[in-house]
Amino acid sequence: LDIQDFKISEYIIKLDILLKYFKNIRTVLSFLPFNNYKKIISMKNIFILLTLFLSMIIKAQTHELIKHDGKKIDINFIKVANNQVFFNSQGNQEEKSMSKFAIAQIKEKSNSDVKMISNKIILSSKEDYNKVVLLEPNQAEGLKEIGFTSSFLGKSKGETNQDFKDKAVKRLKQHAAAKGYPFIVMISYDSKNLKAKMFSY
Repeated sequence: LDIQDFKISEYIIKLDILLKYFKNIRTVLSFLPFNNYKKIISMKNIFILLTLFLSMIIKAQTHELIKHDGKKIDINFIKVANNQVFFNSQGNQEEKSMSKFAIAQIKEKSNSDVKMISNKIILSSKEDYNKVVLLEPNQAEGLKEIGFTSSFLGKSKGETNQDFKDKAVKRLKQHAAAKGYPFIVMISYDSKNLKAKMFSY
């Protein structure tokens, strides 16, 4: 079964619960603004009513996403993978993503269960560079781009490319930490022009 199968099953379950709550379809119709609801009870009208209920359930946002900057967004949560949170929103079933580091928690509306996504990173000095997170470009969505940081770093004789890259990342992490920015995305590993984008919440 794919994700759509699970979604349809979830909607059917919710619809069944809704109908059981109202006891029967006549009770449901009694809540509608008709003078004589009994006259409109037919298989066609019941089908239309159920379709409307199902449509309302599908469009309803099942979760509330809460970012570290305090912003709240109503979403339909799908999954967390590769440092990203995947979801869709009302009226648009297109899958979207946001950096998990931008998100504090996701709350399920039906039962108030809370899923913690990430802890906020607090930097106090350059010495906190180990807390700075190196992100891929597609993992920065939802974070605030601050600007660039750059540096020069000589390459030692016999030094491997990977060792040089590790030193380069450490150098730019130190620069970002000194300014209080907890995320970087590398732009250039050129020894004469190391460069990274800095991000915050």
